[in-house]
Amino acid sequence: ELPKDKEKRYIAEYGLSAYDANLLSHDRNLAKLFEETNILVKDANTSANWILTELSRRLNEAEETADQMKLSVENFAKLINLAKDNKINNNVAKKLLREIYLSNENPEVLAQERNLLQISDSSYLEEIVDEVLSENPESIE
Repeated sequence: ELPKDKEKRYIAEYGLSAYDANLLSHDRNLAKLFEETNILVKDANTSANWILTELSRRLNEAEETADQMKLSVENFAKLINLAKDNKINNNVAKKLLREIYLSNENPEVLAQERNLLQISDSSYLEEIVDEVLSENPESIE
């Protein structure tokens, strides 16, 4: 598939902006990474954004192309999904990317081991608040 055809397909099929579609389609390695990542992330714009910003920064610093990096598509997609699903915030995700880019460690395991996962279960948070308030009744008044 020629780059111009791929660019048109990215716009039509994935709803990418012309700018993002152009950048991805004209670099064979980035295009392959985008398509493989998007299969796992299932969000083309989020996949493209991570590849064209954070990952491109790492690639440039390491003077590597996407096919030369140690980071697997699977672990890269896991990281994106952690951020997309609000299990970690974007700043934590960016810091983890710096680390796993070199090590290819599983970001889910790292986030768990380092207690970086966000708690979004409101009933769990309510229990903690109730417990703290019951242990400190003077703070309520």
